[in-house]
Amino acid sequence: MKEFNVPVKDQICTVEIPFTTPIPLVGENIVIEGKDYEVADIQFLSAGTDSATYQFTVLRPKSIIIMMGPPGSGKTTYCATNLPTYQRVSQDEQGKKGYLKVFERMLANGVREIVVDRMNQNKQQRAKFLNAAKLNGYSTTIIFLHTPTEVCRERIEARKNHKFEARDCQIALGVFNTSFESPTKDEADQLIFKG
Repeated sequence: MKEFNVPVKDQICTVEIPFTTPIPLVGENIVIEGKDYEVADIQFLSAGTDSATYQFTVLRPKSIIIMMGPPGSGKTTYCATNLPTYQRVSQDEQGKKGYLKVFERMLANGVREIVVDRMNQNKQQRAKFLNAAKLNGYSTTIIFLHTPTEVCRERIEARKNHKFEARDCQIALGVFNTSFESPTKDEADQLIFKG
């Protein structure tokens, strides 16, 4: 087994691998494993007397982030600003039934970076995403935007071009506050509190 470092993820890499034993022939099975990444599309390029050159694609690890916070806490803004490469699941945009279908499709298609942008105010809400993601080999993170209720109310009232009226968002804010369960570190691989 030969070890080497790949400095940048999600790119095409060309690596020359020296051999002390006979060089594997074209068509033989070559396995390249990463400690914190996956590889795909391994291709033999050339062979010398004591080495062979292969090309492969390094893939980012599969990751899911569960956003958590009341309406107006800044979840969607956080996603747009800090998670631009993540594909977003949003109940606001995909509907009460549609967002789950979108999520399931993303998992089935092996989408590597998923963010779930909704209130996720209690453990049961978060578990339906986290459990499915873990079963599919994803690392899991919860990001809780702990924004004061008054700030959320002000933001809701100031919104323009939001799918829901301010009155509906104020009701959702009450639902968040009455059914809130603080996230715990046993739910996900990483727990981040902001605010």
